[in-house]
This record gives sequence, C-alpha cells and structure tokens, in this order.
Amino acid sequence: MKNFHLLEQFIPDAAVPRVNNLLQRHPVNIRITGRRASKYGDFRALPDEHFHAITINHDLNEYSFLITFLHELAHLLTWQSHRNKANPHGKEWKMHFKVLMHPFIEEQIFPDDVKHALLHYMADPAASSCSSPSLIKSLRNHDKRKKGILLDELAFGSTFKMVDNKNYLFRKGEKARKRYKCFDLNSRRDYWVSGLAEVIPVQETLGL
Repeated sequence: MKNFHLLEQFIPDAAVPRVNNLLQRHPVNIRITGRRASKYGDFRALPDEHFHAITINHDLNEYSFLITFLHELAHLLTWQSHRNKANPHGKEWKMHFKVLMHPFIEEQIFPDDVKHALLHYMADPAASSCSSPSLIKSLRNHDKRKKGILLDELAFGSTFKMVDNKNYLFRKGEKARKRYKCFDLNSRRDYWVSGLAEVIPVQETLGL
C-alpha cells in the first residue's frame, strides 16, 4: 500500500509494525471513507489483482479501526485462496480472521475490556462486530467523541431519534430478544430497533 503513514494515524501505535508487515506481504489499496451507518468497512475484489480495495470509515476509534482492517484483510486472503468458492463469512474467512487477529491479542494491543470481549467474539466471529453486544459496548468505552447512546441504555418510554436518521421520532417500548418495539410518533407505526443502535434522547418520557 502506498502512503502507509496515512494509515498509521488510525490504529494503535503498538500495532503499526505488524500492520505494516501485513500490507507488505498482502498489498491492497486502502481508502478512508466518511461515516457509513450500514457498515464499518468493506473489501472489493477487482479484475486487476494489483487494485483490490479495502475501505474503512474514518470515524472509528483506533481499536475498532484495527479490528475492521483485519476483518477486511481476511476477506482479501479468502479471495486469494478460494475466489468465489467460499462463503463471504464462512469457515475459510473465519480461519483467516482468527490467524490475523491472534498476534494482536497476544501482544496486548487491545485494552483489557476490549480484549476480553474480543476473545469471546473470536471464538466464532460473525459478519459484523456489531453482532456482539459486549464487544461493541467495550469498544464504545474508547470513543473520544460519542455521537449518542445505545438504545439499550435508554429508559423505557423515552423518546429518541436515530444518530444516522433523524427523520423519525421514536418512543422506546418493550424488548424482544435483541430488539425493542419502538413507536414512531410521526408515522404512527411500530418498528423493531436493535438495542445496539446509537440514538439521541429527545426527552426522558412522553406521556402518550
């Protein structure tokens, strides 16, 4: 990757030598993007082998950024080994992700709270770290600027707007598994919203 020094500012200092080594062994174009509500990063396999690309959101804290980078690099290694014959987040990708992540965990790159949650998550990594409540919550502890709070942290009956979509005004309702039944006061419709969604409280309660 050209201009590796541009990537250094987004990852923990202790991770820089190992990440640099990975990129020398597995060249890929990395582009830093704006915030995307639907994903932290992605990998794109392109016809020209020299231009495979990874994109990562710029607003992630250094630990979230590193995890996302390794997640997407595992996609590159899976593509190089199996092309389209492997599922995007199947056993081949999980194997590559675990191998890439192991030395970063062993070298104490992550704070204890993140490391503990990450070890549990890496036992069977999923398509997104957002699927692990303990990991996403521990990573949020290290955000320098939080945009809101998690819906899980908001009191029952509170009203809120979504960080990434302020067109709705919700009232928090009952929980079913990992989602809350939330009533949109504008459309008068119910929606199921993840407890890990980032929200902005509007007022504590609304007596409707």
